[in-house]
This record gives sequence, C-alpha cells and structure tokens, in this order.
Amino acid sequence: MQGISNRFAGICLFSVSIVILGQSGHAQTAAQNRIVQSIVAGKVSPLQGTVHPLAQAEYDQGPVASSMQLQGMTLNFNRSTAQQASLAALLTAQQTPSSSSYHQWLTAAQFGEQFGMSQHDLGQVTAWLQSQSFTVDTVAESRTSIRCSGSVGLAEQAFHTQIHKYVVNGETHFANATQVALPSAFASTVSRVGGLHDFKPKPRLVRPATTETDSAQPHFTSGISGDHFLAPGDFAVIYDVNPLYTAGYTGSGQTIGIMGQTDIVMADITDFRTAAGLPANNPTVFLIPGSSDPGIGDASGDINEADLDLEWSGGVAKNASIIFVNSTNVMDSMQYAIENKINGLQIPILSISYGGCEPSWTSADLSSLEASFQQANAQGQTVLSAAGDNGAADCDVQSNPNAAPIISATQGLQVDYPASSAYVTGMGGSEFTGDGTAASPSTGTDQYWSANGSSDVLNSALSYIPEMVWNDTAFEIENGGGLSGGGGGKSLLWSKPSWQAGVAGIPSDGARDVPDLSLNASADHDPYLVCTQIILDSDPAGSDYTSSCTNGFRISDTGYQDDQGLVAYGGTSADAPSFAGLLALIEQKLGVPQGLGNVNPTLYTLASNSTTFASAFHDITTGNNMVPCTAGSTNCPSSGEMGYSAGTGYDQASGLGSVDASNLATAFTSVAAKGGTATSVAFLQRVH
Repeated sequence: MQGISNRFAGICLFSVSIVILGQSGHAQTAAQNRIVQSIVAGKVSPLQGTVHPLAQAEYDQGPVASSMQLQGMTLNFNRSTAQQASLAALLTAQQTPSSSSYHQWLTAAQFGEQFGMSQHDLGQVTAWLQSQSFTVDTVAESRTSIRCSGSVGLAEQAFHTQIHKYVVNGETHFANATQVALPSAFASTVSRVGGLHDFKPKPRLVRPATTETDSAQPHFTSGISGDHFLAPGDFAVIYDVNPLYTAGYTGSGQTIGIMGQTDIVMADITDFRTAAGLPANNPTVFLIPGSSDPGIGDASGDINEADLDLEWSGGVAKNASIIFVNSTNVMDSMQYAIENKINGLQIPILSISYGGCEPSWTSADLSSLEASFQQANAQGQTVLSAAGDNGAADCDVQSNPNAAPIISATQGLQVDYPASSAYVTGMGGSEFTGDGTAASPSTGTDQYWSANGSSDVLNSALSYIPEMVWNDTAFEIENGGGLSGGGGGKSLLWSKPSWQAGVAGIPSDGARDVPDLSLNASADHDPYLVCTQIILDSDPAGSDYTSSCTNGFRISDTGYQDDQGLVAYGGTSADAPSFAGLLALIEQKLGVPQGLGNVNPTLYTLASNSTTFASAFHDITTGNNMVPCTAGSTNCPSSGEMGYSAGTGYDQASGLGSVDASNLATAFTSVAAKGGTATSVAFLQRVH
C-alpha cells in the first residue's frame, strides 16, 4: 500500500470542535454559490484520482469506438469546507441523545438546501453539459450529482480524456486512460466523473467448495444427505428472532433497499417464499433513471447475489417492503438511493453485498462515496455492507470465476470497502461449531438440530448454536478452492471513529477496524438456501439459465448435483441483508420507520456495558481469519499465515460477535430517549 498519502492528498481533511446548542437545534445555512467565474472554453483543470487502478498500459487494447454510448455518466459534487464542517457537527449531534438534533433526520431535499450545490451552480453545470451535447437524465434531489448520457466521442471531448478497451484477467472492460479535466470555473466543486469505466465491484457470495452430494458438511435438514442448510425458520431460532415475531414485529411498515446490478426473475423470489413457508411479498424493482437495462448477471454471480439478498432480507423481515435498486453498476444504485426518494420514499435501510479492497478504488470514487455515506447517515439511512470473503487478505481475490483460485496471499493485510467506512456497518462472518471443528461431521446433531429421516425437515435448528470465526480456507484449498473466510482488520485509509471505543479488545491502532458484527457465513458448513437461476452441469456451454427451485427448495433435474438439487450460498453477502432484516424489526419495535442512521455508535455503546453485551451479543472468542501467504510478500510473517484471531470482546476477525435479535431490540430501546443540552462535537479525520 505504498503511495496512499499521495493518492489521497487531494481529499480535504477537517478537524474541528463545534458547540451545538441543544435548545436551539442545528443552525441551517442555505447553500452558497461556488461557481463565480465564467465557464471559458479551453480553460480546464485536471481532476486527480480519476484513472482506475486496472486501466494500465499492459492491459490496453486501444481506443473504443467514438460512437459507443455511455449511459449513467455522473458528475458528483463535493462540499465546501464550511459545508463539511457543518455536516460533521450535525452527524455527531444526530447521534447524541442530549442534543435537540438527536435522530432529527433530513430529507434529501433538505440536505441539498444546506449541503448541496446552489440552484445557480446546478444551472451552470447543467447548461454546460447540454452545450456539450449531452442528454441530462436527472439532477439529484439532494443537489449532489447530475446524471447524463452521450457518446464516447462527446465524453472524450468534454472531459479531455481518451477511453480505451482493456482486457484484465480474461475480462473485457472500457475505461478512461488519462485523468479527467473539467472547466476551471467549476472543476474544484466536482469530486468525480462516474460512468467513464465499467470496472464494477464484485458480489461477495460464496459457493460450496465442491459439487459432490455431501459437499456441504453438517452442519431445512436434508433428507438425502443429512446435511444442514439454513432456512429462514432456522435463522429465527438460532438468532432469537421468534420473540419479535410473536410480539407482532415482522417488518410491517418498514422498507429495505437492496442494491443490485442485474435483472432478476421474480418467480425465484416467489418460489423461495413458498418453499420457506413465508407469506407472499415480492420486492419492487426500480431501475434508476438514465441507466440502461443491465440484463441477467453473468458468470460473476450477480443474479445469484441479488436473489440471496432479496430472499434473505425479506426472509428475516417477513412483511417488510423490499425495493431492489438496480442499474448497471451497484454503486450507482447506492448513490441514487441516497440522493433521491424512490417511489416517493427515502429508504431507511440500504444493504449492499458488493465491495473491493481499499486500493482497488480510485481516490475520486472514494471521496465521492464517503460523501454519499455521510449524507445517508444525516438522512437517517443505515448502510450495511459485506466485509469480504478472503479472510484478512481482501486484495487477494479471484477476479475471474474461470481463473485458478488463490491459495496463497501476496497482497498483504487489506480490508474491504465500503465496509471499512465509518459511516457503514461492516458485516463479517461466523461459522457454527457443532463439535468445534469446521467442515466436519458434528457430534452435537441432536443437541442443535432436529433428527432427519428420509424427508427434508424445513426448520430444524433447535437453539442458538455456538459460533467461531468463519474460516474454511483449509477445507476449500483441500477441495480445489481458495481463500475463504470473514474479512476483517484495520483500514489503511480511515482513522478510528470516536464511537469505536469502550469495548475490551478494540486495538489502539488509530484506524477504523472492521468488521462491526458477524453472522453465519460459511458456505461449507451450514449455507443459506436460495432459489435462483443456475446453469446445469448438463449444459457445459452455459447457454440457458434454469430455476433452481422446481420442487420446494430442490430442482427436479439430474443435471444439478449439489446435494441432489439444493442450491445454497455463504459469504458475508448473506450477513448484510440478513441483518438488514433484523434492523427492520428493531425499527418497527421502536416505531421509527424513518430510520436510525448510523447504528455503529449505538452498537458500540451497548457493547461497552458488560450486562448488555452479554445479553444482546454472542461474543465469538474462537477461530481466526488467517490465510496462508507467500514468503517475502507484504505482511507475511515467518509462520506463513497472516490475519487476526478471535478474543474476548471486540476483535478484528468477528467484530462484536453475532447478536441475539430479541435482546438487541430491547437494548436499542434504552438509547431511544433524547434530551437537550449543549454538547461538544469532534469529527473524523482520515489517515494519510
């Protein structure tokens, strides 16, 4: 990670202490004009950090056709120094119970009034885009971005760059080959120009190591193999969700947004809910304006990820409204859901199961996304993200599903973004222990699971099952796979937030540590049942998708042999939507359908109380997310393994542990009251 300080030199840093008067509330100041000079043709300034790390000369295949259309190009605006300081103070006040701004969320339009661009400035940039022959698709309600469309030729001329084709790991992409430049009159107000490349985050779902009938180890119970797979009813027993259901908290009146970059087959969601014994409640699909239809996701697993996320968020919050926010890039979906109402609603819970290691993002992208996540928190939106599936080596990822799996890390200790953002709750992974040995037959079957005969048992979990850190790397490598474990460690970009304190085990490393929480994530021990589109083993060309649930959770086709027709996944991908479902139940119990904003301060406050920690959290104290590494590579010790071990309290392998949903919901009510006294506010600096 050399060069981090240079890569982020252009990101503004602030450190202030502001007194917020609790009785008078947060001062509101209208956005001021920032474009005060005329836009002069030919007078431009470069926008640093706008070339993707993979747009390298060794992968360059030359220019793309100038006639190629680019839809969903986005100019994201930054904030002035004064706006950023004011927002930082507000964010802290909104999470301070003694402040009159506590949980007083802004709408996107209200956010724009204070922290967005002025209407004058938006008009100036819009007029310039139109003068360059772009089609302006949308202006964000929060005045923080403008989306437009046009040809490659128009983009190259307007943004003073060249767009080339690149072949990386066997995949073809396009990207701008040089830094973007904009008219000097407003270049300083823009954080990035999105849509000039198609490098996208990867889904975080994990398939079992093999396709043999007994690949998923014990640990629904299968009447064929005897193996255990999680159905929503099992999750409800293990994580103590049933008392919430009994009390009437099923997610009714709550809304969850799932971020995606693929079309789905709605019948898969219907089939899942039928097989799981859930009431009919299909999601709403929303394609963001200005985006082309992404089609069905390819071999990267986009459609499987979408189905996992939609089915399990709705499987936990059975009666919640689920909105699938869709586009050709999942981060565009996320930013649109923050900047705008969708179907007349500001979605309070946003879940994303995609990410990339911190060095894989441009500094312009990071700056823009951090601003968006801050905005989300100010609007009461909680953002949940998967923490990664490669243990402590997040950059050592198999980017092409047809490539050989990575069995020895070379890129050093790395964590996943956006999970590493202080404005996002990072979800790590745990694994049920049974007899304490991962990926081996359990000796405690009767204690934790109902006995099975020749028939499938839908809901077979009997109680909470002890957990360790998810790490199936050794089993995966033995069976032809690669690194497979919960992401976690210290951020190399972001400093430690003030709220990440007060819990035993939190490192004194000055850095944002992840994950925050963990839930079951093992694909090889007790994976999550899913109904989705698959390519049959009998269709090696992969020409047609087939529904995986034609007979309950099974497929009635001998062309798919994973437990004779069961399809199941693991990974921290499953944790983010599942906790989104739990959070919807908590918000219903609290009566706050408008949201809780950043829940991290509350989670760590609750965990700092030993009594609450013991009741609301399951402290995971065994296991690790260590992975084998290549001798002489970054961070690789003489032992040949690097990573973090579980311990009492917080640790960088499992965070605060997993949760007892019912007790956590009760604990949340203890911090719902607010007062009105003055408070001193200090906000985050970035490590550089």
